[in-house]
Amino acid sequence: LPHVQCAFRRLGLRWTRVDFRWDQIQPTRDVFDWSGPDRLVRIARDLGLRLIVNLGGTPAWANGGQTPNVPPQDIRDWEAFVRAVVSRYARFEGTDYGVHHWLIWNEPNLHKFFTGTEDDYLDRILIPAARWIHALDPTAQVGAPEMTHHWLRQLPRWNFLYILHRALPYIDVITHHTLARPDEIAQVVDDVVGPTARALGRPLWLTEVGWDTCDGPCGLDWQAHAYRWTLEYRQARNDWLPMVVFYVMWTGLPCHHDVLRADSTCENERVRPAFETVLDFLEGRPFRDPFPSCHDPSSPCEIGPLTPPRSLPPECRPRGT
Repeated sequence: LPHVQCAFRRLGLRWTRVDFRWDQIQPTRDVFDWSGPDRLVRIARDLGLRLIVNLGGTPAWANGGQTPNVPPQDIRDWEAFVRAVVSRYARFEGTDYGVHHWLIWNEPNLHKFFTGTEDDYLDRILIPAARWIHALDPTAQVGAPEMTHHWLRQLPRWNFLYILHRALPYIDVITHHTLARPDEIAQVVDDVVGPTARALGRPLWLTEVGWDTCDGPCGLDWQAHAYRWTLEYRQARNDWLPMVVFYVMWTGLPCHHDVLRADSTCENERVRPAFETVLDFLEGRPFRDPFPSCHDPSSPCEIGPLTPPRSLPPECRPRGT
């Protein structure tokens, strides 16, 4: 959308993360529809953006008529799709511009995205894809395992260290999703994921970071605080945390995480306060609280986690804590 492209230019963004869905690109075995990905790649090229592309989503013809979260029955179908995508976009339309950063499947540790086991993900999805990507484009980087922080508390728990150690020979970047409160991010990244990445000698990218706005002013205010906190947090860890991808800059996450909005802007196409927070940070301006009234002790709103991160002022504490 034009106003989204304008916002990208205002921020001076250099990267954006997108999905190339197998079930949408190859709806039948013999038909490829490249129109959507081609358009995204052309827009990114025109804006001077590098793309981080996530591959995943099985078409029904490849898994016996089941939903996209069910892995393919024949690994060769998945490999053929990966070869086709990488061959097309490594040098797009014969130019020097191309896609060279690939992520393998979105949040495979959540059943709604992937129904297989840890070994299914490794042996039938990640390792075959990474081998072909590196073979077809020696300059490419592969990021995985794209797991969400829910692995810490959701049963059955995937073994994060097992996944990483088996995947390590095939990946260039360790990626992780932290759709959580800032204090949870600090716990997960500083205590578990970050030390593991450093010990294994790989950079860490947080390829999804976001907060629930709950459609009220106090939720919007909290998202702005949280994004500012994340920028400061990443800056202090720049030597081993070079990449943070906000999800989503406009609407954030709705109250129910399983129901994502179809649009990427507010109803009046204005960006949310978190966008201005990021812009202020990048341009060196101090943080401007978009909704100071949310910190009024008499306000009916509750914002933030039960234990706010260190950089937030005491008045951001929810009532009664």
